[in-house]
Amino acid sequence: MNLVSVIRKKLASDENTTGNGRYERKFVVKKFDIRQLESILMLHPAMFREKFKKRKINNIYLDTPAMNSYFGNVYGNAARMKVRIRWYGNTFGPVERPVLELKIKNGLAGKKMSFELNQFTLDKNFNRDTLKSLLDHKDIPEWTKTELASYQPVLLNSYFRKYFVSDDKKIRITLDEGMTYYQASPQNNSFIRKHEDKDSLIIEMKYTLDNAFVASDISQHFPMRMTKSSKYVNGIDIFYPQLAT
Repeated sequence: MNLVSVIRKKLASDENTTGNGRYERKFVVKKFDIRQLESILMLHPAMFREKFKKRKINNIYLDTPAMNSYFGNVYGNAARMKVRIRWYGNTFGPVERPVLELKIKNGLAGKKMSFELNQFTLDKNFNRDTLKSLLDHKDIPEWTKTELASYQPVLLNSYFRKYFVSDDKKIRITLDEGMTYYQASPQNNSFIRKHEDKDSLIIEMKYTLDNAFVASDISQHFPMRMTKSSKYVNGIDIFYPQLAT
């Protein structure tokens, strides 16, 4: 049984599950700058307002040697997943509150399971052995450790995110900028290979199923169309273009 099947069974009852069938729509924007997009949100009929302060998000994506998660997303499998380690703040150096996230999606709907990880330092010594020690946390169930035994680091990315919520609190929007990608591997991670995307901005609209019609109406007022976008897939395609062919 593959990891997607295992997670789908666990999601129904596991207390670490979040999202509750949350839906997401993504818009990749290149014709506007960050200030213009913020103005569009503020002047939107839904009256979006900033909810949290901007913060930096960092992710280490994990995948199998056969890149099962990557190809599952590229081919648009009915059930596709991503495995990542996420934290906030500085990308390199001590990481105090990392979280393991197992995210599975069906179409626009997604759920995820989250587990606390041991602290670590992200530097040139980070490798598969570091990952193994991270997963050796008392709160991570044994089935998770077993299923992730073959997974390894393949990509590091970071970006800055701002958070907005509609006046009726039904729709949340995040605005991401400053996308930076680093190649990662099971060993010898100097993180020298780096790519910065200074032109793209990503809007993610997040809502529950019962607010789908509200979300559809809101998106009609955006001067951009919904697009298929995955930061993970984008990053892998940058460093391994042969996989996309």
